[in-house]
Amino acid sequence: MTKEFHIEMIDSIEDYTKRYTIVRGMCDIVEKKLGVFSSPGSNYVITNNDYWTMLGNLSDDAIKEVFDDSYFGDDDGVEREGCYEYKASIYYESGTWNEPGELYCTKQSAELYIDYIEFVFVETFESRLREQKLNDLLGLDTQLF
Repeated sequence: MTKEFHIEMIDSIEDYTKRYTIVRGMCDIVEKKLGVFSSPGSNYVITNNDYWTMLGNLSDDAIKEVFDDSYFGDDDGVEREGCYEYKASIYYESGTWNEPGELYCTKQSAELYIDYIEFVFVETFESRLREQKLNDLLGLDTQLF
């Protein structure tokens, strides 16, 4: 590969990470009843979210915030409660101040949202509990650390 290829690749990664963070993770997804305002098929929320940042500069607090504020459903590949693996691209843009000399100098709010997410179903909570009970019965130690 040429020097130009690497320079171009590094430049494009730097540009991408100015606005996006890529994360992969495992999570539990549970159904959340939203009452009369619930939208059909988008009533699932993430709990027990374990992830690692593959690319980007968002803080852990910002990543947790965007997942805490999101609902998922059929369009995202979530059809039932259980454990899922996922890949996500999170878009962010920091807020900016209005130009000096304007009537009011206010900070425009930042944008932060999941631009793309792909879920893969791993197992139900029941099968995980059954596996844990079996391991306990057989005396298998499943703790790695």
